[in-house]
Amino acid sequence: MRMHSATWIAFGAAAVFGFWMGCIVTPPDGKYACASDQDCGGGGYVCTPAGAGPRFCCKPSGAEVCDGQDNDCNGAIDDVAPDSCYTGTQNTAGVGLCHAGTAACADGGSICVGQVVPVTEICNQADDDCNGRIDETFNLKVDPLNCGRCGVGCSAPLRCEDGGCAIPIETNCGDGLDNDGDRATDCADSDCATLACGTGCVCRNFQKVETVCSDGQDNDSDTQADCADNDCDGGSCGTGCVCNRGGKLETVCDDGQDNDTDTQFDCSDTDCNLLSCDAGCQCRGGQGAETVCSDMKDNDGDSFTDCLDSDCDGGMCGTGCLCRGGQKTETICNDIADNDGDSQADCADSDCDGGSCGTGCVCSGGQKTETNCLNTSGDEDGDGNANCNDPDCLGKQCRTSPSRNCTAIGVCG
Repeated sequence: MRMHSATWIAFGAAAVFGFWMGCIVTPPDGKYACASDQDCGGGGYVCTPAGAGPRFCCKPSGAEVCDGQDNDCNGAIDDVAPDSCYTGTQNTAGVGLCHAGTAACADGGSICVGQVVPVTEICNQADDDCNGRIDETFNLKVDPLNCGRCGVGCSAPLRCEDGGCAIPIETNCGDGLDNDGDRATDCADSDCATLACGTGCVCRNFQKVETVCSDGQDNDSDTQADCADNDCDGGSCGTGCVCNRGGKLETVCDDGQDNDTDTQFDCSDTDCNLLSCDAGCQCRGGQGAETVCSDMKDNDGDSFTDCLDSDCDGGMCGTGCLCRGGQKTETICNDIADNDGDSQADCADSDCDGGSCGTGCVCSGGQKTETNCLNTSGDEDGDGNANCNDPDCLGKQCRTSPSRNCTAIGVCG
C-alpha cells in the first residue's frame, strides 16, 4: 500500500529526528521518497525517473535481472529486456515445431515466454521432437493405431499390413510363432506354402523341406542333412554333384575333381559311365572314349586322333566317311566328293567297290556300272547308254512281262 507525499515527509522528518537522536528510521517498504538525486544523499544513489510511479532513492547494481529488485533503477522491478530466449536442446530451435520465445520474469525467476521446445514425437504429421524428421518413430505399414496414416486404427481381427487393415497372413514361417493368430504355426499354416522356413528350408505340404543339400546342415530339423535327407533327392550337393537315393553322384566328369567325395573322380568314378568327359569324349568302362572322329583332336587324351583311335572304329569321320580298321573309308559314292580325304572320289575310290553310286548304279572296278536295264529306266551310270544299249546290261533283265534279258547290244530278247 503506497503512502501520500505528506506521509513520506513525515517519515523523512522522523528519520532526520531519529538520526539526531542516534538512530535511523526506515520506511516500511525500504524506499526513501525523493524529488531529485540530491534528496538521496549521494553515495551512488539516484532518484528514480518521474512517470514510473512514486519516485524513490535507488542505487543501480547493473542490468535488470529477475530478483524482485529494481537493478537498473528505472522505477520498475524485474522489467528485463524482451530478448530472444530458448531452453530446448541445442540446434533444435527453428527445426520442426520448435522456435524461440521472449525472456520475462515470474515469481522472482526468469522464464521464456512463447518458446516451443522438443517433446516426444507423436503421430501428427509434424516434427514434434525437432530432429528434422516427421513421425519417424511410427511405422505406418504395421502400426495398429496408425495404419497407413496417423490416427487410423485397425480393429480385431484385422491387422495393419502394408499400410492397410487386412485379415492377418503368416509370412514369417521359421520363427516358431503363430504370427497371424490362427492357431497354426510356420509350415503348419497354409499361408506358409512355398515360403522359406529358414536358410535352406521351404514349406511344402505343411512340412519343412530341405532345399540346400551341400552345407552339412539339417536345415529342416528332421535329423537328416544334405543327401541323407530324402528331400534332397535329385538336388545339387555341390558343383558336379547330385543327390541320389541318399547318396551323392558325380555329374561333372572332366574337371579333375572328386565332386561326390568318394575318392574317385571323372571317368574313374562309375557314376560317370556314359557321361561326357569333355567335347568329343564319353566315359566308358572307367576310361574316356573318343566320340567325335572328325575334328583332328585327341578328345580322350590317349594320344590317338580320330580314326587312328580304336574308339572311333565304326564311327563317322565326316559326311560320307566311316572309320574302319584305323582308316577313313568312303561311304557315299555319288556326291562327287573325296569324303575320306584320300584324293579319290566316288567309284574311283576302292572303298566304294560294290557300293551304290545312285539308283540303278553300282561301283565296280573303279567304274560306275548300270544295274537297272528295264526299258522304263534311264542312263543310270551316266555313260551315254541306256538299258540294253549299255554293255553293262548284257544278260540283265530288260523287260518284266514277259520277262526278257538283254541278249545283245541294243537287243532286249
